Amino acid sequence: MKNLLKRIFTLSLCAFILSGQTGCSAEPAVKQKTETGSSVNYDDDEGSNPGAAGQTINLMTGYSSRLNDDKNTVVSESFRQMYTDFAVRLFQQSTADAKEDNMMISPLSVMAALSMTVNGAEGDTRKQMLDLFCGNSAAESEAGSEPEFSFSMEDFNQNMSSLLNQLPSDPDARLLQANSIWFLDDQERFQANSDFLQTNADYYQAEIYQAPFDSGTLSDINSWVSDHTEQMIPSILDEIPDQAVMYLINALAFDAAWADPYSESDIWDGEFTNEDGSTSQVSMMSSEEYQYIQMDHAGGFIKPYAQGYAFAALLPDEDISLDDFLADLTGENLHQALTDPSEEMVETCMPRFSAEYAAELSEILKHMGMELPFDSKKADFGSLGTCPDPARIYISRVIHKTAISVDGNGTRAGAATAVEMAAEGCAISSRVVQLTRPFLYLIIEQETGIPVFMGTVTDLSAGSR
Repeated sequence: MKNLLKRIFTLSLCAFILSGQTGCSAEPAVKQKTETGSSVNYDDDEGSNPGAAGQTINLMTGYSSRLNDDKNTVVSESFRQMYTDFAVRLFQQSTADAKEDNMMISPLSVMAALSMTVNGAEGDTRKQMLDLFCGNSAAESEAGSEPEFSFSMEDFNQNMSSLLNQLPSDPDARLLQANSIWFLDDQERFQANSDFLQTNADYYQAEIYQAPFDSGTLSDINSWVSDHTEQMIPSILDEIPDQAVMYLINALAFDAAWADPYSESDIWDGEFTNEDGSTSQVSMMSSEEYQYIQMDHAGGFIKPYAQGYAFAALLPDEDISLDDFLADLTGENLHQALTDPSEEMVETCMPRFSAEYAAELSEILKHMGMELPFDSKKADFGSLGTCPDPARIYISRVIHKTAISVDGNGTRAGAATAVEMAAEGCAISSRVVQLTRPFLYLIIEQETGIPVFMGTVTDLSAGSR
């Protein structure tokens, strides 16, 4: 009897120790990455996928950047001009398709997400994406016209990487940015290309995650976006479709105090004329600024933040609608205006406002000439990963969300973009700019003038704020 009890005790102790080593572990074990050809695989003694239990796996130890974050690498002037031109064209198409008042986009966020994606494209799909950035139309290519902007993939990555790395961030004017790639943990349905992941880790410091694309993954992605936009964008996805195999995501958070904040005496009750002619009672903020922007059919001003960034506003002339002004706006003219304002005193006022905006950009990008990447039968993303024949990887959605709040102390703004891949000295002047009717505004990096955010204020009625 004693021997039997002793054996039972010994077996129970072994079972307890084994259970502590398996089911009671607080963190799932992350299996080591191995590579077969250019696909990512994982050692698994049990023969199951590492995400089979529903966990998201961080692969950053296998994909840390191999490049130095050289903040002294020069971003070419032609790339800066190309960026602003893309920003204007994207904004023009977005306003044409907008179904909401007070829309705002972050061209920086959209371009960062698409820049990661283009590294997985090949052939005509890659060319069409690069042409989208550079403003080269198909008609011009067929006519043999020399493109205004042209970059190899390596030059494009290097310039975009340097631009992102060199954007200033200071305790009084912070721009936080992050990139991530999430791919499906199911090698029977999708295998990510290791070279593609490494390129995006190198140039865009992308965090890499392997996930089962279930409700837990949805929560993880939305939490990542919320954290990296400082809760300005609490979520980016409402679902993960069955066809989804990868998400390429950029997140931005901007928080800056004015170099010269508004005092209580500068804030007064005023009236804003909405786009439909109705008026709204708003809080107006008055100040004297010292950088005046002059453009054909519009005037404006630049108001600096504490460090590195500035708020720019452009008010169309009385007889020009905001829509007509935006339709004639060019990247070249805007870049010139933002980088070469005249040093004049400007008496200004603008409303205190906040806004949120969300859009699915697929149709907008198609209208801009990027059609192949969305075509489930013709898109070529062979460098991104592989699916079993005859499935073809394509872009199914480009989801973009922004939020902004402008008050007497400064500005908070956030943006997130998700590309969903599926298988299948001053002279005193009497200048006056009063933003009491619809206007265009931008948040720009002061040294280069590149727009980080672009938006319009068209309606400040209670339901639009």
